Amino acid sequence: MQIPQRSVDHGRRAIVVGSGPNGLTTAALLARAGWQVDVYERNAHPGGAAASAASLGPGTIVDLGAAGHPFGVASPVFRDLDL
Repeated sequence: MQIPQRSVDHGRRAIVVGSGPNGLTTAALLARAGWQVDVYERNAHPGGAAASAASLGPGTIVDLGAAGHPFGVASPVFRDLDL
């Protein structure tokens, strides 16, 4: 999805609920297009399925959605955002 770039227009505001990969991508595209964007996340940290946590106990790190990470390589939106 390509949103045309434009200067900041204070009349254009968006709220993105969820700071997983899709929410953060949407927020980045809207901000690049000049929208004022607020991102809301219910968890203490952003990332959604792209986050990591000590789910198996102290000293462990588990990727919460690691199976989806390889798809980022093929994402035209991630490429456009230079991620």
